[in-house]
Amino acid sequence: MKGSKGTSLKKSFFRNTLVVFQFSASIILIAGTLIVFSQMRYIGEKDLGYKRDHMLILNNIDQLNRRVGPLKNSLLQITGVEKATVTGFLPVNYYRSNESFFPTPLLDTKNAISVQKWVVDEDYISTMGMQLTEGRNFSTHSAGDTLSIILNVSAAKFLGNKNIVDKKLYRLTDEKTKTITEYHIVGIVKDFHFSSLREQVRPLILMYGSDHGGMTLKINTTDIPELVSSIERQWKSIASDLPFEYRFMDDDFDNQYKGERKIAELITIFTTISILISCLGLLGLATFMAEQRTKEIGIRKVLGASVTGITTLLSMDFLKLVLIAVVIATPVAYYFTNQWLQRFAYRISLQWWVFASAGLVAISIALVTVSFQAIRAAVANPVKSLRSE
Repeated sequence: MKGSKGTSLKKSFFRNTLVVFQFSASIILIAGTLIVFSQMRYIGEKDLGYKRDHMLILNNIDQLNRRVGPLKNSLLQITGVEKATVTGFLPVNYYRSNESFFPTPLLDTKNAISVQKWVVDEDYISTMGMQLTEGRNFSTHSAGDTLSIILNVSAAKFLGNKNIVDKKLYRLTDEKTKTITEYHIVGIVKDFHFSSLREQVRPLILMYGSDHGGMTLKINTTDIPELVSSIERQWKSIASDLPFEYRFMDDDFDNQYKGERKIAELITIFTTISILISCLGLLGLATFMAEQRTKEIGIRKVLGASVTGITTLLSMDFLKLVLIAVVIATPVAYYFTNQWLQRFAYRISLQWWVFASAGLVAISIALVTVSFQAIRAAVANPVKSLRSE
């Protein structure tokens, strides 16, 4: 911007290349921002097969021993506590158990099904808001349910997905004695996501039994702090020797996507910085070019050119550069955003409007930036520019 106003073809090419590069980077980052936030919104809105809102998880249940039952019953008496289930197996934590089941007592490894085996009580499915697609839930009134199991849809598909209910599955429960236990399939539950959406839903079996890894309460209240206080008082009346610790299932779910949320924050920051740098560069170049064409603008105005016409004339050269940036950036943005989305087994599909929107935003920003300087040059008094010759 200092010194001679003369310019060479090399310098002009370098400046134009820099503008194209800056806006290409901005367009890639804008598209990336739209894709990341769209995927995070998709995660937040997707039907996970269970309800995670208003779910309170109590810790230290494993230390209560025989006090677990009385605590559960007393908590259900509190207004605002709708349901409760006692188990450490939850879709949002890492309390897991892998097992192999077999369709026949021969335990042929070729037909084995590797599954997640979760021990839950009769209130688990209703408390978690899960849905049975076939069969029935566990029942305290059925003595045989100690050897009953419920499969998820993925496990049922592995077994053929036809007439699954009432069939038997077998498991080696003692390797030393070679004891084989027979389990009765009483129901099929709709698939629910017990890992992040980066992974496909895998086969899972719910087994009726007792597991004191945690207690989950389904709550319904407009005053959560007061309800938590009531739960704490009840806890202390039964387990005063243990600390009252709790968390919300929503928070555990969000923790699964800390990395993606950090990426969203960083890409937003870099997008803002990139746009600011692009605007500053474009504004400087527009000022320089306006200075270069001061006499031309003056002559055009004397010959009757309008402010709109001159503004359009000065803006078109820069608009061409931004359009070139759009053409270059779109395939690059598509490649990198598609690569990022491949990390998720469940993801949004890339839509053309995302890249079109990124291009339109860049063009709009460029036009606003250039128009400011172009209008300023167009409304200048042509007499001053012509007398300076």
